[in-house]
Amino acid sequence: MHDDTTEARVPGGPLAVGGLHPLAWVFILLALADLVWFIVNAGAAQMSSLSDYAFYGLQILPAVGAVLFPAALLARHPDAATRMPVLLLGTSLFALVQLLLILATPLAPSVRAPRWQIHARRPAASSARTPSVGSV
Repeated sequence: MHDDTTEARVPGGPLAVGGLHPLAWVFILLALADLVWFIVNAGAAQMSSLSDYAFYGLQILPAVGAVLFPAALLARHPDAATRMPVLLLGTSLFALVQLLLILATPLAPSVRAPRWQIHARRPAASSARTPSVGSV
């Protein structure tokens, strides 16, 4: 009763490349970029033992995994954008947080603190004076 002549339907539909949703490929490419960033910025000169490399590898694993969550969701459920948009949004925001952590490093020198935060750090001139022990 099983018909072997019919071809298996690609779960992603007509836009799928390699059986995956196009948005899944975007997150896969972002995960690869994340992995390359970790490898380039590894600082191999500072790593002196095998445990240093293992510790760095354990930092890479959850970072790349966070970016791959939306791709995994879209690989399993290609219609996630219409069927479960909140779940897709949540996994995408989870991946975005990891990507923003990476972008924070090169963007840090060009971003200034807001004015209210700069003034909040500086003590006022009147509060800086404290009475001396002998003047009481």
